[in-house]
Amino acid sequence: MIKKVLSLAVGVQRANVYFVLGDNGKWLMIDCGAFDDEVKNFIAENDIKVEALLITHGHFDHVYGVKNAVNEHIAALIGENELDFLYNERLNLGSWFGLKVEAPSEIKTLSEGEHEICGLNVKVIATPGHTEGSVCYLIDDCLFTGDTMFFETYGRCDLPTSDMNSMISSLNKLFKLDGNIKVYPGHGRSTTIAHEKEFYGID
Repeated sequence: MIKKVLSLAVGVQRANVYFVLGDNGKWLMIDCGAFDDEVKNFIAENDIKVEALLITHGHFDHVYGVKNAVNEHIAALIGENELDFLYNERLNLGSWFGLKVEAPSEIKTLSEGEHEICGLNVKVIATPGHTEGSVCYLIDDCLFTGDTMFFETYGRCDLPTSDMNSMISSLNKLFKLDGNIKVYPGHGRSTTIAHEKEFYGID
């Protein structure tokens, strides 16, 4: 069970980095942003000991600091169809800003379905649209959506491997979840499945 969720918006794009504490005392990090001093200070101030990093998708503003974020004690995991983004500046958009994402060689991939990570049951939901390999992570009643679902909007579909039809299908998949589920997006404020369904006029 989740005991606590902390968040920090970092970088020029103000990408959200989430820290999830299980009732077993273990912490997950979801996306890592630039993993700069701001993130490191936040971790130190809140006595966070990260044991795994879950990546929603491979755009640079969510993974630029991945090499600094992981070490022999922290496992990094990403959706099985998104791994190439970490090593390709065209796909991860680093080339737009003259940035190179340096990713460690040891990154595990996750298939759609349920996984036990750090003692928490994590449901990986494939949500292509913003990128072909985007995933959301459902842990208890908390859904971490990356750039798939935001408060009253959704992620861009004009980027490499983006597809509007896939995005529509992915959003409809999320709309089938329980309305009480809290949504923690990759940018901006949190919301709920019920609020988003109401906003889009979905019964």
